[in-house]
Amino acid sequence: MNFLAVFDLDGTLVDSAPLTAAILCRMLADRGAAARVTLARARAHVSVGGEAMISA
Repeated sequence: MNFLAVFDLDGTLVDSAPLTAAILCRMLADRGAAARVTLARARAHVSVGGEAMISA
């Protein structure tokens, strides 16, 4: 029997920007930061790769 796994790492299959924004907001809040990540800002950095997103 064969098994198949599909990984969507760049948002091609699923729009991950809303979840990314929520996770980043939660991480910031957990660390006491008042900053928020808007959906527009998250969307600008999704699909560019992890290194590019972190450096932004």
